Amino acid sequence: IVCKIFSSFGCKILANDITKNSKIEKEYNVNYTSLLSLCEESDIISIHTPLNEKTKHLIDEQLLRRMKNNVMIINTARGAIVNTVDLIQNLKSGQIGYYGADVYEFEKNIFFRNMTNEIIEDKLYLELKKMKNVLITPHQAFATVEALESIAKTTFYNFKCWKNKVETNNDLLKIKVQMNQV
Repeated sequence: IVCKIFSSFGCKILANDITKNSKIEKEYNVNYTSLLSLCEESDIISIHTPLNEKTKHLIDEQLLRRMKNNVMIINTARGAIVNTVDLIQNLKSGQIGYYGADVYEFEKNIFFRNMTNEIIEDKLYLELKKMKNVLITPHQAFATVEALESIAKTTFYNFKCWKNKVETNNDLLKIKVQMNQV
């Protein structure tokens, strides 16, 4: 969807992934390149990757310094993919022009709960929130029609597998099922 949107604005689209998507490559003229080249050449960087051991702090001081001055970073993936301390330093220095995120590295303590009567004491979050070139929303991307449909399909699939005692593709459920069988 992001490729479709950027393509409709006439943007040159660079991508980095462990596997190429030939459909978007052809349909939206996506050019796959190294992560370093993507960071050095892009005016806008939109992050869409799962969080795992290899992607935690993928965007760190080393990559932030290699990005174009005044680059815009949009993170709707997972907060910990971007090293928050390094990001703040580069926002302050002007290296990074803008940061938009639907996620935050330490969101567990802030998002997903009513904090109306509480004082947020997370210094990094408060520092980001006071910057005029930063927009953070409370992890709302899951509320799209596509995401909710995917969640529902996965949930019903997992229940069906569990009911029929059939192995599922969901690793977490596999672990729980295996634990219950012991």
